[in-house]
Amino acid sequence: MRNDNQSSQRENNSEEANNENENNTNNYGFEKVAVFLSWALVVVLLPISLIFIMAVAYEFERIVIFRLGRVRKRSYGPGIVYNLPCIDEMVAVDLRTDVVNVDPQDLMTKDSVSISVNAVVYYCVVDPIDSIIKVENYRQSTEMIAQVTLRNVVGSKPLHILLTSRQLLSLEIQRAVAEITGKWGILVERVDVMNIKLPTSLERSLASEAEASREARAKIILAEGEAKASQALRDASEVMSQNQITLQLRHMQLLPLMARERRMNVLFPIPLELMAPYMDKEPDKNKGQKPEKKKRKIVDFYTPKVIFSGAPPEFFHNEEPPSLIQRLILLLKHPQRTHSSRDNKSEDEVYPLTSTSAVPKENLPPIPPPPPRPVLPPIPPHPNMPPLPPHPNLPPIPNRPNPPHRSQSMPPKSAARKL
Repeated sequence: MRNDNQSSQRENNSEEANNENENNTNNYGFEKVAVFLSWALVVVLLPISLIFIMAVAYEFERIVIFRLGRVRKRSYGPGIVYNLPCIDEMVAVDLRTDVVNVDPQDLMTKDSVSISVNAVVYYCVVDPIDSIIKVENYRQSTEMIAQVTLRNVVGSKPLHILLTSRQLLSLEIQRAVAEITGKWGILVERVDVMNIKLPTSLERSLASEAEASREARAKIILAEGEAKASQALRDASEVMSQNQITLQLRHMQLLPLMARERRMNVLFPIPLELMAPYMDKEPDKNKGQKPEKKKRKIVDFYTPKVIFSGAPPEFFHNEEPPSLIQRLILLLKHPQRTHSSRDNKSEDEVYPLTSTSAVPKENLPPIPPPPPRPVLPPIPPHPNMPPLPPHPNLPPIPNRPNPPHRSQSMPPKSAARKL
């Protein structure tokens, strides 16, 4: 039975091929006659026929010519293209890249989540003859194929893959669409998934989940940073405990931070061990002084001091009355003056490092008296100016009229009120 069916199909195919060959031979002869008559018509109407037989194809266009319903062997253009009147029909095909915007599609993912997805397809025509012969409207057909492929591919993927692997999703859709449109002479250059819209409730849950993961990651990073910082502090403390100079340098770095908080300058004392080599080389200026006085000066030199700029405050910045120790400090600094006796608030007291007492006024040079001010001559009196002459064009200003006398028959206002 199978052999009989195959033999019958072969016979039918052979008969159809013979009929096509006979039709082709008949059409070929008729086509020659039609071409000859068209050229004859062109020659007869030569000046006017040139307008109808010439067409211009742009650089981005190709022209497909159908002669008596049959397509020519190739497409023509760019430039001038000739066609015969009455027997040729021209169709222009644009070769530039075109864009198709796929409308949003309401889909259901593999894990049963309803989403809305839209995409954009970039394509161009590579075979003008196939794009005209094998499909009626290649633009609309490409758009429909892209919609169907988008629904099939997205419906077979779970939600987390769609959200994290959007580029791979676009490549998969592009391959599927290009496989179908390649038969039509259409090349799909690119497919981009534009937007994946999720339900509002799902967006909130995903946002809360992402926020929780970020907070957990931040806590882990903070804990790791604290561990590294504690390790670094432990190493630094070990180094500082072995080297005393490093610890002193660290103390000196903290002094500017302490001075910013209050209106004062802190003088940090230099250790005696550091100054011992230099003290031996210097001449002994206190040779004739007593040992106790010399010791007191040395201790005073290496004692921390505080410099106040401006008038001394009534109390410190903690807004509390000064304690006994603070009052003693103020009395030591100002043994002969009090806060109330100090009127000049712009006066500044500066204590040098080498001494705790100010320079005595007896040693200061006398202030020279100011030079006498020059006596200016008296200002002469201003002469009496004559009155201005009247203006030649303007009339003189009339005098102010006197008000009329009050009638004696009218009683005053106070009398009228009494009446």
